[in-house]
Amino acid sequence: MTIFDLLSSPEGHGEHPLVSGLRVVVCLPPGSCDNQAAATTALQTRLPALFHPQIDLRLSETAYLARAGLSEPEHRQLIFARTVDGRTGCAGGPLGLLDLPATRDIVAADAARQLWQRHQTIVAGTPPAAPWSQFADRTEADPDHYPYATAVCEFTAQPRIATMIAHDEFTTDPDDRFALDDYGPGLAAHDDGPAAYGDHRAGVLLYGDMLIGVDGRPITSTGQLLPCTSHTWPHRQAYHQLTAAHLAECEPRTVLLSVTLQGSENS
Repeated sequence: MTIFDLLSSPEGHGEHPLVSGLRVVVCLPPGSCDNQAAATTALQTRLPALFHPQIDLRLSETAYLARAGLSEPEHRQLIFARTVDGRTGCAGGPLGLLDLPATRDIVAADAARQLWQRHQTIVAGTPPAAPWSQFADRTEADPDHYPYATAVCEFTAQPRIATMIAHDEFTTDPDDRFALDDYGPGLAAHDDGPAAYGDHRAGVLLYGDMLIGVDGRPITSTGQLLPCTSHTWPHRQAYHQLTAAHLAECEPRTVLLSVTLQGSENS
């Protein structure tokens, strides 16, 4: 999902959001899967009731770094493992085999050093902007008097947002576009400086947009799965804290998987 997808349609709100590109972090009981096929089967039997039937659940690639020095049997328990420059990334595996601190530190450092500066350069000279959540909340509260089209118009009319969208529209490199959450809580994170922005970006990668606990209970800060753009900065910070606390209580054999929601080809 890109900012253009989000602003072109009001879908993505409600009990079964039809949203593509969002990430869900799933905790599975120890021993529930030890290979990619088993992980896919576990997801198909555990998650569909939570989401719209036209959404496919696909394992993300290289969401996490694995611990260094794993044995061959341990390495085989990783899901979608890929080794680049001596470090192994994967879509998940037993929690004790994943190096979440290293994943967080590398992403945070990169975001603080490169992404924040790029963001700062592009929006230089523009005043701070209100996040999309402020406009989306007004529409949800009173759609008759503040329709979605009005929310989009007023949100995109802000000079900083207009500058960001123009950059995203004309860049030829998809990786050079702003992340979706840069139009939401990422705005406040950026304004707080490179350290806060790096911490925010690391949390987005590690924790996705929703956590499904070992007991099957969804954990969000908003009560429903929404695009991260629709989160407030306090909501996002609260979600990162909730998720980190939950994972800290899981035993090392708990299987952690990163799943990306994709629109079904049959939809």
